Amino acid sequence: MKKINAKEFIGKDVEIVIDRALGTKHPKHGFIYTVNYGYVPK
Repeated sequence: MKKINAKEFIGKDVEIVIDRALGTKHPKHGFIYTVNYGYVPK
């Protein structure tokens, strides 16, 4: 897996994918997400 330097993204627009939105319930474990949870594709 390639290491990514987070500083490359500072001040830039990036596409993100939100897997679990703020306030939604985890389908298996039942806890509520208190933040948006997701990732930057690629």
